[in-house]
Amino acid sequence: MPSSLLVTNIGRAVTQTLEDRGPVPEPLGELVSRIGLLPLAEDAEAGRKIGIWECTPGRWPRQQKAAEFAVIVSGQCRFTPTEGPEAEFGPGDVVYFPENTTGIWDVSETIRKIYLIMS
Repeated sequence: MPSSLLVTNIGRAVTQTLEDRGPVPEPLGELVSRIGLLPLAEDAEAGRKIGIWECTPGRWPRQQKAAEFAVIVSGQCRFTPTEGPEAEFGPGDVVYFPENTTGIWDVSETIRKIYLIMS
């Protein structure tokens, strides 16, 4: 990976077409969220992935075990960690999940984020 690379910007991230990855693996309740994804860059040697992720309304346990940094570009959701206070996220929020963060996602309005996974 080059030392500097523009992979997207907020304006494009809101409108870029994502690949449908199907339903979340472990839905909680009758409303089953669906995932959209667009990988943008990967540095396998460093264990880093950058992309755009989207999810429709619903609830499910967080599946990602690696540390994650994200910028929410649209939508609304709540995350209730197993340990710690719940947090509400919306457009413009910057989020960090340490490695092995567990908890429940509750998406009320289709959420889209630009993410950096650090495994």
